[in-house]
Amino acid sequence: MLKLKKIAITGGLAAGKTTVCQLFRDCGAYVMGADEIVHRLLSPHTRIGQEVIDLLGADILNDSQIDRKKVSEKVFPYPDKIRALERIIHPAVFDEIENEYQQIKKEGKYQLFIAETPGAYHWAESQR
Repeated sequence: MLKLKKIAITGGLAAGKTTVCQLFRDCGAYVMGADEIVHRLLSPHTRIGQEVIDLLGADILNDSQIDRKKVSEKVFPYPDKIRALERIIHPAVFDEIENEYQQIKKEGKYQLFIAETPGAYHWAESQR
């Protein structure tokens, strides 16, 4: 059985994360992104989505979906709200990454598991 290594690709906006991840994918690595996870989690039908609505108010909804632009407008001017939102979302994203890692590890098809995360995510903190 192959030993699966977990690697995080992090960085700020336009740092080249997507390009690097594509290179890994082209070499046969399994690649997943935190952004896709957040999109799934930020549904009013999920526990995380409900927690975000409770934190920021129902006016972040647009056509029964959480409007990410409205979320941004409500949190970015207020560092305390950013931290509160991160305390909700980040652990859930790390859990999803770990669950996916365990599933891919069981399949035994890959040697590298790549998680693309924005620079705001603190991968090491999640491993405590």
